[in-house]
Amino acid sequence: MSPMWDIIADNGCFSGRWTEYDWLTWLEALSKQVPIRFAVAPDVFDQSGEECHWPTVELWEKYAPMIRDLGLEPAFVGQEGCTKDLIPDDAGVIFLGGSNEFKLGPHGAEVSIAAKRAGSWVHMGRVNSIKRILYANSIGCDSVDGTCLTFGADANLPRMLEGVTQARVINALTTKEDIAQHAKANLKKDIK
Repeated sequence: MSPMWDIIADNGCFSGRWTEYDWLTWLEALSKQVPIRFAVAPDVFDQSGEECHWPTVELWEKYAPMIRDLGLEPAFVGQEGCTKDLIPDDAGVIFLGGSNEFKLGPHGAEVSIAAKRAGSWVHMGRVNSIKRILYANSIGCDSVDGTCLTFGADANLPRMLEGVTQARVINALTTKEDIAQHAKANLKKDIK
């Protein structure tokens, strides 16, 4: 089966109900059913916006090998405290998570640009508007996700597809150098 959309496996850590056993059991079963672009390694998120990069690195070091053992590509979650110089060397996928201030601000853009230069896939989470789709595209993100299709798919799907279409048109009409220049310009401003 070839899905119409790429499938990613998020970790569910933010739910507060995450357990290692349930997550690994689900991930193993899912990996046998459909092709998965990447699986998000467990991470730590602090809702107050406090730095949580190093606890996330500790989880990465534990769980990235387990994800690889299932034949999947692990994604490292970049968030508060992550900088372009602190991306794990073995991370082939970067998931821009964390607060809006991080992922939509200069640090998130720098992480994305550095990851793209290293040849990594970059994904941004919690993208629920055309504005965010276009911003994610402008800093080099390859994919996005959001819950807006879960809540109001009939109204939101056409709107989100319009954002994807706009991003594709921008990419078709610009060179990689233009996109890189645009991304660098976005380092100087925050997009909410």
